Amino acid sequence: MSTHERKASIREFHAVIYPSLLQLERGVTDTEDRRQKTTCMERYKRREEEEHRQFADIEFEKEDECGICMEMNSKIVLPNCSHVMCLKCYREWWTRSQSCPFCRNNLKRVNSGDLWIFMGSRT
Repeated sequence: MSTHERKASIREFHAVIYPSLLQLERGVTDTEDRRQKTTCMERYKRREEEEHRQFADIEFEKEDECGICMEMNSKIVLPNCSHVMCLKCYREWWTRSQSCPFCRNNLKRVNSGDLWIFMGSRT
């Protein structure tokens, strides 16, 4: 130890070091908080994207099924109201009622040649 160095008491040492340690701890804590926040946001975003993808797949499946029998059959589109159902359900419904089963739009003047075939939205 040189003669110019000053010895500090424990109290003086802690008076200088303790505030520095607190400041360092806050800096580490803030950095860790930011890191955890970023990690949580990334996880949430990934989970949200996956849920969105799952719901989109479900919507595609629903689009492919008949709204009456829920079967995955080729479908026809009613020209007046654009509602969609499978041909089997259309024929069964039309023998009982000459209206759309979804909106009750009149189908009396709709001939089988007026029906559109729904090809689906997937490629």
